[in-house]
Amino acid sequence: MQRYDGRRRSSSKRESQGCRKETSLERETRGDLERSMIEQRALEAVMQREREQTNANQTILQQLEELKEAMENNNEQGGKTKMAESIEEAERSPFSQEILQALILAKCALPTFSSIFHGTGNAVQHMKAYNLTLMPWAQHQAMLCKYFPASLTGEASLWFDNLCEGSVTSFTQLKTLFLGNYIINNRAKVGIENAPNLKKAYGKSLRSLTTRWRTMCSESAGEVSERHLILAFVSALYPTDLLYVEIFQHKNKIDMQELREYQEEFIALEENK
Repeated sequence: MQRYDGRRRSSSKRESQGCRKETSLERETRGDLERSMIEQRALEAVMQREREQTNANQTILQQLEELKEAMENNNEQGGKTKMAESIEEAERSPFSQEILQALILAKCALPTFSSIFHGTGNAVQHMKAYNLTLMPWAQHQAMLCKYFPASLTGEASLWFDNLCEGSVTSFTQLKTLFLGNYIINNRAKVGIENAPNLKKAYGKSLRSLTTRWRTMCSESAGEVSERHLILAFVSALYPTDLLYVEIFQHKNKIDMQELREYQEEFIALEENK
């Protein structure tokens, strides 16, 4: 019978445990290696996509550059033609060569216009304001012509640009063309046809009525006769108003100055009550 050797069995147990520890290390190492390989492949895939995207962008840029070059080559002649047409249009002017070549006086800078005409205002009033602004140079026809477009804007500016090239030879002619085209606007402005709206409102002062009437007179200057304006004011009064009683019998004889004097006198009476 063989004797039991406790030391040998203990040694075999230790050797077996040593083998199991080595297998566990290998498993951990293999796991780390696999994870590393997966991460490396993912990084390589990302880099590959970036390279492909860069190449695609470069291809698109190259194609765009080629297309641009082709368009420039195809349209070179057409572009030159359009540029020439634009320059020609910019240089086109309704003024005659004599006016265009006339020199502007050195001491006459472009003034600030109190009236800018849009095409829908009072053409007569605009022309009066323009003449007043350039009064010191009223004898210089070319200067009056050259500065006039600066007093226009919007539709009125388009009207001027569409005048026949070289057709304007003097400011007198330009003024006739301007007023002839826009005089219709003056007939639609405030005048005797708006007199019913002038009626004195109940409880309102004589000063308020007089102020509205004088505004109407200013806006319709030269378009409505003074007699009609006087009658419009008288008609706006109530028959019981003291001023109405005073001037009714003389309404066909008094002039604008006399009416204004009556207005001031009775305004003072009303306000000093």
